[in-house]
Amino acid sequence: MAELLEIVEDYDGPWRDLIRTTPVSVISEIELTDLPPQLPWSAGHACLIGDAAHPTTPDPGQGGGRAVEDAWTLSRCLAEYREPSQAFHAFEAARFKKVKTIVDSSWRLGAFVYSGWPRLRNFLFRLAPEKLTMRVMERLYRVDSLV
Repeated sequence: MAELLEIVEDYDGPWRDLIRTTPVSVISEIELTDLPPQLPWSAGHACLIGDAAHPTTPDPGQGGGRAVEDAWTLSRCLAEYREPSQAFHAFEAARFKKVKTIVDSSWRLGAFVYSGWPRLRNFLFRLAPEKLTMRVMERLYRVDSLV
């Protein structure tokens, strides 16, 4: 409980009160696991998308967004190619670079966030220039380069 309170000490919002009033018996600690991005994501007439294809730690909160982008890109590839294996190959080629960037940066962010120095982390995040933050967000949310 004390560790959770220290993590959210500098956060705005109701987080501290929410943690303080939550019974310890209902708080679960679940170890996260991730995998380095690797291909293929498909075999035969089946193709994985989202975290099934490229599991990502939840640090940047991008799992759902990546699944939606995957579905959109895969649908465009399936519309373009008659043979599913060709569509799947095109899908993997279109998505791998961006997904790898996100998975790798998510891992680095998680290593920093959980480094054991939450006050330093929070201080440094507050110091990040808005221009840098916006550039990172643009890279995460841009969908015009998918296919």
